[in-house]
Amino acid sequence: MRRPLKGCGSVVQQVKTISTSLDSAYGEDIILRQTETTRLVFKPEIVRNPNDEEACVRGTFVFQKKGKLGSWEDQKKSDLRSLTASEGIKLELKAQEVLTLVKSLQIYYAVYDQHGIVSGQKEFAVLDLEEDASALQVFLDNEEHIRKILDRDGGKALPTILKTIAHVDVSQSTLEYLSTLDPDELNNVTSLLDMTKLCKALNVWNENADNGDEAFWQKFFSENPWVISQIFTCPVVIMEDQAYVGGKGIEDTGGKMVDFIYRNSLTDNIVLVEIKTPETKLIDVKYRQGVYAVSRELSGAVNQVLTYKDSIQKEFYALSSKSGTRFCSFNPRCALVVGDTKSLDDKDKKASFELFRAELKDVAIITFDELFAKAKFLLRLLKGTENTYEQRDKRVS
Repeated sequence: MRRPLKGCGSVVQQVKTISTSLDSAYGEDIILRQTETTRLVFKPEIVRNPNDEEACVRGTFVFQKKGKLGSWEDQKKSDLRSLTASEGIKLELKAQEVLTLVKSLQIYYAVYDQHGIVSGQKEFAVLDLEEDASALQVFLDNEEHIRKILDRDGGKALPTILKTIAHVDVSQSTLEYLSTLDPDELNNVTSLLDMTKLCKALNVWNENADNGDEAFWQKFFSENPWVISQIFTCPVVIMEDQAYVGGKGIEDTGGKMVDFIYRNSLTDNIVLVEIKTPETKLIDVKYRQGVYAVSRELSGAVNQVLTYKDSIQKEFYALSSKSGTRFCSFNPRCALVVGDTKSLDDKDKKASFELFRAELKDVAIITFDELFAKAKFLLRLLKGTENTYEQRDKRVS
């Protein structure tokens, strides 16, 4: 790729092209000089040159005259074949005109280097990387200027900046530079990222509170394992999703798969997590006055995760020897994410549900809305206010 000229204008240049074939595209007229009625332009054309890929721009100098309707019209071409031996045509460009031409052509070279020939009409923004470490540094040194730009565009530039940072290789020099930042500044950045993550998760909940697709929630929690980690008081990290916990017979069938395994990051002990959906029924029919039976789905899910616990304990040594991650199975805890408290629409149903889950020694039951209410509470703590996140779902408050 060509090296852009130093001092050749702004960091970002925008140009339009329109293809004329698979191997060529016209650019915009480059105005070299202009009066009220005449002007000299260069008409650039990007071409695919199989003989020399670097020789990818050609063009024509054209004198133009303003027509009656105000549009610029090409003047008649001179036939060079009519010239005699003593005649010639001289086209002299001033220094500023040459600089304008060279600067503009650099952009078209960059367009071809980065995009080739693009079909149809297309607009490109070309970043002059060489030019502007210096311009970028001037920009970065002015915090007030940065703040004004972010305020003016409503923060739209911020995601692009953060996305770029996320894809930068972390070097020792980068870490050393970040270590010079004030602790409060680092905390603010961390809080901003955490709040963004929480808001995204809450938006998913608001839009899918009635989603009964278990595969959807499996995927969501796989991509956001921190949501489930809120359940536990100890520090846990996700170890595996859709994890095999044993149970195959000699026919190599009948294996058991738990939705998630989390691991205590300090003791290596595991936690088994099974998820259902917000639509899973919690309470069934009335059993006696003031007493409701738990649903078949809920009792079945409890037994399901307890079966997984029994299986992994029985086959711990075989499973751990084949695992690439160290883990322990000291009477592992179990968690079940299931249902939604909105279905508990009277105090007797609530009481029956609470009494049932309080008596479970080995399985912690948490509903989907309770789980996301924890996320909202964290968001409020980070923002330092109780009324900062306007939710469409008013049940999570």
